[in-house]
Amino acid sequence: MSDAVAKFVKDARIWLDSRAENAKPGWMVAQIDAVEAALRAGGEPVQVEPLDWGKYRNGDADAVTLFGEIYTAYAGGAWRVTRNGKAGKFSQAGDDLEAAKAAAQADYDQRIRSVVVSAPSCERELAEARAEISRVENERDNFEEMLHATRIERDALAADKARLSGMLEKLVELLDHAVKTPGYGQDQNSLEEAEDHIERARAALSASIPAPADAEARREALEEAAKHLSEIANAMWERCEVQRPADPTEISRGEKEDATTAWCFDKAAAAIRALANPARREGE
Repeated sequence: MSDAVAKFVKDARIWLDSRAENAKPGWMVAQIDAVEAALRAGGEPVQVEPLDWGKYRNGDADAVTLFGEIYTAYAGGAWRVTRNGKAGKFSQAGDDLEAAKAAAQADYDQRIRSVVVSAPSCERELAEARAEISRVENERDNFEEMLHATRIERDALAADKARLSGMLEKLVELLDHAVKTPGYGQDQNSLEEAEDHIERARAALSASIPAPADAEARREALEEAAKHLSEIANAMWERCEVQRPADPTEISRGEKEDATTAWCFDKAAAAIRALANPARREGE
């Protein structure tokens, strides 16, 4: 591959890398296909724009190319090209100015076509560019899928947050009532510890909803709170010396204060445990 084509492919890749996140990948692929087609030119001769000749001196002529080269054609039929300020050797093409111009044009045409002819060797670079576009597009799709899943999980956490917050508020009221009720002195420490757990859970719920990566820590904290609430409920049921009813309306009048509070602790523990393990709530 010629240096000119190598530079073109390198510049194209830099351009792609700098715009891949903001441009449409399909559009970029189409542009690369168009460049490839232009380079290959379908096997047809490449049309090179003729040199624009101007008067030089003593009947001679010169033309400046897009690359800054200067072709000089002489009235006696000779020509030469100056590159980077250094004049080349004279070449005799014929006996007059037109013969010199024709030879200079042929040299210019050949140089341009030589760059295009070497284009097939850039196939690997073009394939790499397409692969890079595909990679960026896949990464974008994966990111969008992850973002969608994250939004779904955060929405679910937000819904659970509102649901559990209401339960905790009610449970704190029950705890306040239990602590102030005569006859609960022997459970004072346990009740205060339970209240501390609930306050910590309520503080966690009032904070920003965590990203999915923090879900395990959240689950463990809720499991801990549910476990402690169950222990408090068990102690209350033992003191009541009654069997756990399925519904609070089954609690007799004489057992109402102790048993109702224990039943509420049971329900709160179950609700918190279900929130920590969503799979258990499928039947809700």
